[in-house]
Amino acid sequence: MAERMFYAPWDDIQVKASFIERHCAFCRVLELDYKTAPGKVYEVLASASKALRTEAIETMHAAVERLPKMFAWHPPEYEPDQKNPFARMTDGGMFDHYAVFGGRGGAKSFDAADAIVELASTRKERVAGAREFMKRIKESSKEVLDNKIKESPWAADWEITEFEMKNKRTGSQIIFIGLTGSNAESVGKALEGVSILWADEAQLLTQHSIDIILPTIRMEGSRCIWTWNPGEEPSAVDLLFRGDSPPERSLVQCRLVEDNPYLYRTRLAAEMRSSFQRDSADKFNHIWRGAHLEITEATIFPNISVDHLNWLALPNDGDCDEVIEIAGMDFGYGGDDPSAAVKAYVIMPSALPGFKPDAGMRPVLYIRSEAVERAVPNHELWRLAKATGGMNFLCDSAMPLMISALEASGEVSARPAVKGPGSLVAGIRKLQSCDIMIDPRCPVAEQEFRNLKWAVDPKTGKVRRPLSTVGEDHIVAAVRYAISETELTELQSGGVSYA
Repeated sequence: MAERMFYAPWDDIQVKASFIERHCAFCRVLELDYKTAPGKVYEVLASASKALRTEAIETMHAAVERLPKMFAWHPPEYEPDQKNPFARMTDGGMFDHYAVFGGRGGAKSFDAADAIVELASTRKERVAGAREFMKRIKESSKEVLDNKIKESPWAADWEITEFEMKNKRTGSQIIFIGLTGSNAESVGKALEGVSILWADEAQLLTQHSIDIILPTIRMEGSRCIWTWNPGEEPSAVDLLFRGDSPPERSLVQCRLVEDNPYLYRTRLAAEMRSSFQRDSADKFNHIWRGAHLEITEATIFPNISVDHLNWLALPNDGDCDEVIEIAGMDFGYGGDDPSAAVKAYVIMPSALPGFKPDAGMRPVLYIRSEAVERAVPNHELWRLAKATGGMNFLCDSAMPLMISALEASGEVSARPAVKGPGSLVAGIRKLQSCDIMIDPRCPVAEQEFRNLKWAVDPKTGKVRRPLSTVGEDHIVAAVRYAISETELTELQSGGVSYA
């Protein structure tokens, strides 16, 4: 990996990864933009204090030493120096299926979108972007296709509306569909005449959806594109293409970050470095290297602290963009099942005392106040919510009448949190990516977070698949909803941001 070539952040040239890592390490310590030319960096380094030069050199050596360790593991199917699989598609390749998997940052979706835009701009194609779960168009692949069209030489040929894209010259059309809740007949009608199907986030596809797709995309010359990051356990699409008998005429390829020549021109390299220092090896390999995630510990939140947040230690006493107030509500279903409301704050790493860009610091989730009560009438739910001090609540979408009652009160704002296949586990994973601090005035939150566990097989003692939780989780659920729309990733490159 150290010898692999990538585009440099400072010029339109390709240089070795080890050189870029040294450059970026110096920039972080010297608080320079990664786009700064190496010559200028060395000028600043030479004029720096002895202590700063020593810190920069130590940071540089650590970065170079860390590089091969980050890329040590890869799936057995991975082949270094492989070509872009979608180039085979635009060159008239004869495959029926292009199945591409791997960790984050391998440019799978971007390269797939590139190929689709080129094909649909040069001939007539009917393209369907399909996902298992898509209640809103922004949950589709439309944005990446939209951007690729605008960057392409054929941009003027395209007419883009909210729900579809049409090429005025070739007659191509791109549509988007969600498979959850659809029956075979409705999916069949939506996919009628489709020449290219793109199933992005294919790890979420159920076997039922795959069984509908495979016989439906049957027009002569039609192709299916499958792109996915392996989940916590082998999914239906893993078993289909990585098993012993993949469909005929399938091109199956693993792509990783080292296959993305633009890695160092994005925030991905900074996020990957932080993840390597912050996360366990299993979690890092799951996120970045395309591994399934092995779970051996039943306790979900092993490191909880109970304390008051020191607001005075935060920038402007916490009144800044890096401190985000959130609120959520979980509704009871009657009887002993309570409703729970919570107000919390997400403190991004850059706002934390002692922040260093390359230190792998995690966001802090501070649970400030809670309110839990049984048998609350719908018209009184606003009192429970308001008791937390929160104002804008993301709520359990399974109870629209209760959300409407909250909104009708005029006392608080309420809307549904998006839920779909795997949303519970995904929400827990998001919480696990934070350091969780619970205010001493939130005893229910402390009890739930400490006691919530993954269900285990009583015979083997191993965590049971598919994942499910054991224990009370009303406050935990409210926090999951509250944080569901908060983006936790933050560029940690000395304050430098470039896309």
